[in-house]
Amino acid sequence: MPGLRDLEARRDRLRALNAEIRRSVYVGPLEAGLTAAGTQREPLVDRGLSYVRRTSDTGSFYFVANRTSTAVEGWIPFATAAGTAVVMNPMTGETGIAASRNGTVYLQMPAGSSLIVRFDNEASGRHWSYRTEAGTATSLKGTWRVRFISGGPELPQPYETRELTSWTGHGAPAERFAGTAVYSLTFDRPPGTANQWILDLGSVKETARVRVNGRSAGTLLGPDYSVFVGTLKPRGNKLEVEVTSLSANRIRDLDIRGVEWKTFHDTNIVNINYRPLDASKWDVLPAGLLGPVTLRSSRELVVESR
Repeated sequence: MPGLRDLEARRDRLRALNAEIRRSVYVGPLEAGLTAAGTQREPLVDRGLSYVRRTSDTGSFYFVANRTSTAVEGWIPFATAAGTAVVMNPMTGETGIAASRNGTVYLQMPAGSSLIVRFDNEASGRHWSYRTEAGTATSLKGTWRVRFISGGPELPQPYETRELTSWTGHGAPAERFAGTAVYSLTFDRPPGTANQWILDLGSVKETARVRVNGRSAGTLLGPDYSVFVGTLKPRGNKLEVEVTSLSANRIRDLDIRGVEWKTFHDTNIVNINYRPLDASKWDVLPAGLLGPVTLRSSRELVVESR
């Protein structure tokens, strides 16, 4: 015990605490020990999913993330699946009551996606929509209009293109720019009878916010850049994609020009070898919407609870 004040009394207290700890120590296989301690194992990790779980007065909340490189779909088991399962997509704002049975919930999770799953005995409302792709992909072609709306060191001039490539190839200002640009395209609905559509942006450097006909479809962080966009007009649909790049090209430009930007007071920026960072020798990274951008028809997938 530190210090001499009430030393013997505090030593007695320490001995009592040590005795209590020894009575509760388990030595043996980890999983058996957690079970003995009353810790609930989450079987959803066996499907490659990660989670954070919280409880409240009305039920349990899960933040579920698919951090793998492949999609996960099917009946996912939850340790505390008591009550009605409500699914919420934080990137699109979609919510709905999910199909569930015997402690499992049917989920569709593309690579890199996340969902919030809430179990609540008092939940009510619309059902969660399950979807599957149908038909072949149709490429969206036409003239893309690109305008830069925020970032630096200065906003490059807008331009038009029929071929999606990195914006860094459009002059020196665009090469050193880091920030956000809006890509817009007017297109017609593909022929056929389909009335529900999934948009796939292809390659994006690095994140995207999608609007179709003025309505937000969602925010995409990758590696999967597809999103359900619903119904389309026969003619004159307007697609807007806000793409935000990494900061690497701007940092590279700052170090090339010798601009002092590392102004932290407690420590400064270093590389992986703990040496002063010099970004002037970095290669220019691709930025923007690279595509190809395609549409694929979608149909509802019927999943029944039991």
